[in-house]
Amino acid sequence: MAVNDKLVHGCVYAALTILGLVGGLRRGLVLLVLFSHGALIEVLQGLVPDRTADWRDFLANTTGILLALVVMSLVRRSTR
Repeated sequence: MAVNDKLVHGCVYAALTILGLVGGLRRGLVLLVLFSHGALIEVLQGLVPDRTADWRDFLANTTGILLALVVMSLVRRSTR
């Protein structure tokens, strides 16, 4: 069974976002670090032979981050 690469990217970055927030990091810091990491990874892949940078991977990463931020915000709001 094939797994969609973009779905994996989104899920991994969503999980990292949730872990950062549950671990007590500020929302802005989590967003900055993971957004920067996703961008840097794609840029560096473009510099490695036999690898390519893919803006769609970056978009999937960012989507995962944003969805996790929304979910965590809703969870926190509902538990108050």
